[in-house]
Amino acid sequence: MNTTVQSPLVMVRAEELPETMSSAEVVSLLAHEVAAQLGVDSAVVAAAALLREESEPTYVGRGMAVPHARVSGLPLAAMYVARSHKGIPWGGGEARLVVFTAAAEEKPEQYLQLLSAAMRWRLRFPGGEEALLAAAAADLSAGLREVVCS
Repeated sequence: MNTTVQSPLVMVRAEELPETMSSAEVVSLLAHEVAAQLGVDSAVVAAAALLREESEPTYVGRGMAVPHARVSGLPLAAMYVARSHKGIPWGGGEARLVVFTAAAEEKPEQYLQLLSAAMRWRLRFPGGEEALLAAAAADLSAGLREVVCS
């Protein structure tokens, strides 16, 4: 019996989000980019994330949105961070930090672990929001992996 637990895919988008995007366009973009890395159907991941976003916007306050998708058969959980210095209008707020997560429908614990890790990472990052927005993608990725994989 194989009991190996695979660590989630953790990525930080190097390019800033385009200023003219809507929250739905951001969700779709990030879903497609995550799906490409996981080698799964991007339309399925995007549809799941957009459906979730339509039912209840995922803006959590303090400049952060956490859109997410639960997709049947997803081979690996994933977390993907994107930034916008200007901010993206999102469910009554302005998201400057967007943390997209995806997990297998069959593994709800992965989904909850990723959401929890995203919140811990955001709250514990030295220097707060301005430091998150200014940091190099590689530095953010290393810090995020540390929280997600611990």
